[in-house]
Amino acid sequence: MARKQPGKGPRRNHAKALGLGLGALFVTVGIALLAGAVVPAALDHARASRVEAGGVEAEGIVLTKHREAAGRITVANASAPLFEYFVRYRFPAGAGVQAEGTARVSREAWGALEEREPIAVRYVRDDPGTSRVEGQLSPAGMSAFILGAVGALFVVVGGFFIYGLARG
Repeated sequence: MARKQPGKGPRRNHAKALGLGLGALFVTVGIALLAGAVVPAALDHARASRVEAGGVEAEGIVLTKHREAAGRITVANASAPLFEYFVRYRFPAGAGVQAEGTARVSREAWGALEEREPIAVRYVRDDPGTSRVEGQLSPAGMSAFILGAVGALFVVVGGFFIYGLARG
């Protein structure tokens, strides 16, 4: 009569299949999170490149400026709020057409701008909706970095699950 080897059999195979499925789930979620971080950043880069390559300069006017809370940073028991700074502007886009845009800008650029004052705008002539202003930041900002880091972590953890269980 054949003896059963310890660690083998239906229970071991079920646990291994469950672990491989969990690893695959982690990798899939990680890839989705990475895509959620990379795709918007790539699209923003493509828009910025279009504006730089074939952009037309115009003098616009600052319509409004505002800031939004973006969390808090704490270092050594000292805490400070974080803000994101936005400006909404209007500019002439040729042939009597007025276009508007909203941009997330650096704190320094935001501080230097005043409502109802001029702002330099660069836009794509055949697509005035694609415009940029001095000091403009990526719309995704830090959230894209965090989303990408969490996605990478999920891929690594899931990969270790799959690799470890596939070997053993």
